[in-house]
Amino acid sequence: MNTLAEAGKGVFCSYVDSAPAGKNYARSRDILARCGPAGVEWIAALVLWQELPGRAAKTRRPPGDLRRAIDVLGDDDVAIVPWAYVVPGGEAEAADALAAAAEQCGHRTVILDAEAEWYHRPEAVAPYAVGLRARGLLGVLTSYGAPWYHQTFPWAAWQQACPWGMPQVYDGGARSVGLDYPARGVDAWARLGWGDRLIPLSRGYAAAGRVERWDAAAITELAARTPRPAGAIGWWSWAALQEQPERWRGVAAVEIPGRS
Repeated sequence: MNTLAEAGKGVFCSYVDSAPAGKNYARSRDILARCGPAGVEWIAALVLWQELPGRAAKTRRPPGDLRRAIDVLGDDDVAIVPWAYVVPGGEAEAADALAAAAEQCGHRTVILDAEAEWYHRPEAVAPYAVGLRARGLLGVLTSYGAPWYHQTFPWAAWQQACPWGMPQVYDGGARSVGLDYPARGVDAWARLGWGDRLIPLSRGYAAAGRVERWDAAAITELAARTPRPAGAIGWWSWAALQEQPERWRGVAAVEIPGRS
């Protein structure tokens, strides 16, 4: 697997098989049981969560490693893709953690989640780009689905660091307005330089503050309104889908031409 586009449908799982105290995790055997019937071919597994200095949480690294999940999922072609939440100044730690996890997973694709800590910090992105290239990693950026609300985020610098993009077009919350939001978000990312190298993230949860039934039909309908330039799509998240197992039927109903 050189890119997630080669792996069709995916789900973000956060912690897999182990987690810090107080955090939930997905068991690899449960992932296998859900992903196979739903046609899910990749999962994103958190390997590092960074915080800026002085934050109470500090840097959190999930305990253990991904070997158990690799042993369980590997034979059924469910790829594990390492991801990290990254902040300015943490490039060496992030590159090392992602490279070690990618080596275990047997491919070089990694996901970097960059958000508000990066406002007004384009100069801090270049060290991440250097670190990824030095370790032979293919970076995928995941971040805000509506760039027009985040104009001080260093989009151009991250586009240079990560040739693939993963817009979080969840279609939920106060600012995600309109049925055309997923299409607008994907189009905005394309115009920022990612072109068709985009894998949108869709929604597996009921949006906070809104009364709605987020069932299998809603998941399938939202995916139908979400452009898939590279033929791939992901969902946030495992925990949300597990809240109502029928939601997995919605994921299963999404068809990827040539794959499902």
